[in-house]
Amino acid sequence: MLVTKGDRDVSKVVDTLTHFDEVIVWDNSKACKDVKVYGRFVGAMMARNDIVYVQDDDCIVSPAAIAGQFLFGDIVCNVPQERRPEYAGTGITLIGWGCVFGKSKLASFRSYLEVYPQDELFERECDRIFTWLNRSSMRLVDTGLEHLPEAFNDNRMGREHRHRRDYDAIRARLCTLDAYAREARRCTGVEIV
Repeated sequence: MLVTKGDRDVSKVVDTLTHFDEVIVWDNSKACKDVKVYGRFVGAMMARNDIVYVQDDDCIVSPAAIAGQFLFGDIVCNVPQERRPEYAGTGITLIGWGCVFGKSKLASFRSYLEVYPQDELFERECDRIFTWLNRSSMRLVDTGLEHLPEAFNDNRMGREHRHRRDYDAIRARLCTLDAYAREARRCTGVEIV
């Protein structure tokens, strides 16, 4: 599963995915609505396989090396060692450098969408929501990556001025969601061990 804005040739990335029996390219420029990063999850829902692999369109990784570390029930996410400190202890990471998971994990979005809308912030920050909601299943690996030149273009989300503000806003929503869950457990007497 590959998501793109449709503004570049993604064939170099697609060529690294040939060992999978199905490759879905979600092109936001051709979709009825640009759902931004969430397009990767919409595409994953459409996949005929129960285990899916996703990545961004601006890097080359080893999908086989990432998928080879998958164990049922886990989410295996390729995150370079040098990027891990910024996410340490948060339960939040990005999955665009390669990630494999079972489609059943997509149901986790329901708990978020029961409280917050599917707005632009959700569509931009859904990687972080997904990893936070599934943090107990996350395993980080480092299989390496090569950024393509377009990864550093000014129109990439990570280069936008609002990127840090959006990260802070989604963290605030997730902390509130966590507080709702704790209160619900307290009020119902449910204990999760």
